[in-house]
Amino acid sequence: MILGIKAACGCHTGNLRDNNEDNFWFAGEYLESQHGIMPRTISTRSWRANGWTAAVFDGMGGENFGEIASYAAAKSLAELGLTEQVRHRGITGALQYAAEVMNRAVIDGQEEMKTSRMGSTMVSISFFRGTAYICNLGDSRAYCLRSGVLTQLSRDHVASLPVRAGRKQPLTQYLGIDPEEMLLEPSIAQQPCQRGDVFLLCSDGLSDMLTDQEIAENLGNCREPVSSVDRLIAAALEHGGRDNITVIVCNIM
Repeated sequence: MILGIKAACGCHTGNLRDNNEDNFWFAGEYLESQHGIMPRTISTRSWRANGWTAAVFDGMGGENFGEIASYAAAKSLAELGLTEQVRHRGITGALQYAAEVMNRAVIDGQEEMKTSRMGSTMVSISFFRGTAYICNLGDSRAYCLRSGVLTQLSRDHVASLPVRAGRKQPLTQYLGIDPEEMLLEPSIAQQPCQRGDVFLLCSDGLSDMLTDQEIAENLGNCREPVSSVDRLIAAALEHGGRDNITVIVCNIM
C-alpha cells in the first residue's frame, strides 16, 4: 500500500524550565546541543511515506547533561541511515541496531562529560510498506488516533517502586545504559496504517499535562498537523507546562 504523510514537529521549553533537555529527529532536522525554544513549528509532506522516520528524545541528568544526551541520540540517528539498515537487517533488527547505536552515542557523551548521570528517553516511528513501526525506551510515548479512538502504541518503561509525592517512578530502560550492566531492551510495536490515521509522538511534558481524552480531543479537532502540534503544546502550557514539551504529529493521507 502506498500512503502519503503530512507531519509537523514542535518543541517548547515549558513554563518552569530554563533549559530544554528535549530533542527530536524530524525531516532532516534536530536541535543543537545547547538549545531553547524552537522559533516555529516545522512541517513536511511526502506522497510516499515508505522509509520515513521521526523520533522524540527527552534528556535526563540535570545541569546541561540532559540536552547533551538527547542531542547525542538525535545526531546519531540522523547519521545512521535507518532505511539502509532495514535492507540488511529487516525492520526489527534495524530498530534494535539503531537503539544500540544511539545508546553508544549517549555513553560516549557520558565519558566525555565525565558523568554517569546522563541519559535520554527515545520514541520513534518508522513507516515501511503501509505499516507504522514504533520503537521506544523510557516514558516518551507514541499514540494512534483512529476514528476518534486514541491508543497508546509505546510501552512505558517505569519501575513499580514507592516514591515520594510529586516524584516520578524511575525508568527501567533508556538511552545511556551500560550494556555490561544491563540489557538494552527497546519495545517495538507495529500498526497497519489507514488513511485518516493520526500518529503522535511526545515527551512526558505533554502526556503528564494532558489526559488521553484531552489529547484525543485536541488531535481530533485539527485537520492539519501544524495546527495539532501548536494546539497540543498550548494546552500543555495552559495545564502548567511543568516540563519541556516536544510533539510530532503525522497524518496519514
